Amino acid sequence: MAKSKNFLPKPVYPGGAKAMNAFIKKHLKYPEAAKEAKIEGTVRVKYSLDQSGRVIKVNAIDGPKQGGLREEAERVVKLLKFEVPKERKLRVQYHQHLDVNFKLPKPKRKPKAKTTQIQYTITSSKPTATQSEEQAKESGEGGYSYTINW
Repeated sequence: MAKSKNFLPKPVYPGGAKAMNAFIKKHLKYPEAAKEAKIEGTVRVKYSLDQSGRVIKVNAIDGPKQGGLREEAERVVKLLKFEVPKERKLRVQYHQHLDVNFKLPKPKRKPKAKTTQIQYTITSSKPTATQSEEQAKESGEGGYSYTINW
């Protein structure tokens, strides 16, 4: 049997850090009070594990105090279950820290209504010999235009 560097083996989450992050993301529910107040942040949670890998104590030690973010971070960390290697027959509690990030979801944009614009220009025939084009436009005889939006 190879000797371990650590006297006590560290508990590990099944599947590693990626699996733990995926579990937290799946079970984390952004508190409504925090959404309404637009509160974001990182909550640092200190937790203790028993010898079987269950979370027995949870305490949010840092992060936004309003909006229920700390309470939600504590709730999710309580759901975690770790694997503890059984090399020695000791009853040990493990203490660890975890940062739980809360970021508001981006608001969904409503698609802009598509508008169709049609522009018509109606002009009369060439100005008479006694009128220039500018005089015809000023007098309204050169034509007219309008735009329809729908």
